[in-house]
Amino acid sequence: MKMAHDTYDKLKEFAKQRGCNCREPDWDVVRKFIDVGYDSWDPREWVWRVNDDQLREKIGILGVPWRSSTGR
Repeated sequence: MKMAHDTYDKLKEFAKQRGCNCREPDWDVVRKFIDVGYDSWDPREWVWRVNDDQLREKIGILGVPWRSSTGR
């Protein structure tokens, strides 16, 4: 969560330099998204894996449509 705040603050700072007045994100939604977690870690690729149920839950939290033509 700290990383999300720090990243947002830097992006907001950059946007302000460009004349954008960004609104604050809904940090409760960000926390829910982060708290879903990840299924496994693949150290060979340095990637956290999300299983299908976790992915669907994250999409539901964000309230965005499912965009994958492959079902994943």
